[in-house]
Amino acid sequence: MKKIFKSQISIFMVLVLAISTLVLSGCSRKPKGAGDDTALSEGYTEEEENITSSTEYGVVSGNYEAKKAFVIWTYNEELKIILDKVYKTGHEKNYKRIVVVNINDEDSYGNKLNTALLDPKSDFYPDMIVFNTDNAKKYVDDERIIPLSKSYVSDTDLVKSFEYLKSIGTDSKGQEKIAFFQANPGSIQIRADLCAKYLKTTEPAELQERYFSSWNKIKETADTVYKASNRKCKLFAGYEDLLEIACGSKKATWLDENNSLVEDSAFKGFESAVLGMLDSKTIYKTETYSDEWKSLMEGNGTTTDAAMCYVGNPIFTKWLLPEGTFKNNTILVPGPEYFYMNSQGLAVTEKCSDKKFAGKLIKALTVDEDEGQKIYDYNYTFVNNTSVIDNILVNKSSSYNENIYSESNENYIKLYSRIADHIATPNTGVMDKEIKGLYRNLLNQYADKKIASRDEFKSNFKSDVASMLSRMNS
Repeated sequence: MKKIFKSQISIFMVLVLAISTLVLSGCSRKPKGAGDDTALSEGYTEEEENITSSTEYGVVSGNYEAKKAFVIWTYNEELKIILDKVYKTGHEKNYKRIVVVNINDEDSYGNKLNTALLDPKSDFYPDMIVFNTDNAKKYVDDERIIPLSKSYVSDTDLVKSFEYLKSIGTDSKGQEKIAFFQANPGSIQIRADLCAKYLKTTEPAELQERYFSSWNKIKETADTVYKASNRKCKLFAGYEDLLEIACGSKKATWLDENNSLVEDSAFKGFESAVLGMLDSKTIYKTETYSDEWKSLMEGNGTTTDAAMCYVGNPIFTKWLLPEGTFKNNTILVPGPEYFYMNSQGLAVTEKCSDKKFAGKLIKALTVDEDEGQKIYDYNYTFVNNTSVIDNILVNKSSSYNENIYSESNENYIKLYSRIADHIATPNTGVMDKEIKGLYRNLLNQYADKKIASRDEFKSNFKSDVASMLSRMNS
């Protein structure tokens, strides 16, 4: 079976068996030791290392009652897989210290995390926290999250990080606080057979320039494909795919310092295109990762409905496209804007029990080239380390992807590297995730004809944002 990570949008769920259910108590957290590999594992057994408990916070892996337990909070299994399958080898003693609290629910993650941060004496107080690019700005200026320099991680250590991720992980004082171990540049992923049939070319540069280089061209291309296929093929499976591009390339925050909506010319181009495609029925209305969305990957676009394009990151390109229709049949283009998708990073808390160990772990997962190469080799994660990516490009066999259309002569790692290098410095804000959710809900209403006009759409968006801010301030 192929080895996969769950993507930032939670595609695969791991079934976790709760071996024991422990009753939480108010006992004080035990003192921790130093982060030195040579003296860490007293009292541990193999069984204790693999303890899995169900708690009020979520699933806990590891012995949280151990003297030197080091607690990491996360909202899915991706970091745990890296620790289990990559980090453990060569770091056995330090690995045994690690306790992972997995909420397994991104929506409730923030509330549970905020509760846990109130009690530094708790066994479940986080020493380290996994944040993604969607929620990083909520915490990067929080005093409970310390600059990485205080955990012995220097600016020089992080020089190999992609610039857009360094920007997202940096606070308003210019201090880096989140070190991302993933980089997830995005692309438009196109079925070559449908391109040949309805766009009459499979040449990546021509496809990008003629059909995908602007929002207006995407709208025109959608119309071309819809008509040429006699309505059996549409350009995209859903408008949520396009929203990922628009939000991952925004030039301005949603709100200014006065909480007023900011005009973003690039985003307006997306809005005009996607509403126009919904009006003309040239885009499907499926929810991302729904069964219907997936089924459109399998259609032939002649007798069965099919979507020509999907939006995804390197993991999506490698693992999540169905072999029957995308193997040796996938062409990648950057699209109308260079954009990123959700990536995960690590931050250290103010009351972290062992900041030296925190720094060692961050360096292992984000700085060390050998470890970065091992992570990539394990499941082809596009790591946030430019030196590792450069080394992968030198070894062409390690950047081979059987899904890429062979006649296109594309190296998908090279393309994603170019995209990551060109992503503009994101102008992200604290409320971006919530406002994106409001916008998505309005798109759903517009698609279902519950909103009568574009003017009503824009008016409702302004009022919904105002109502949300009012509730938060009351």
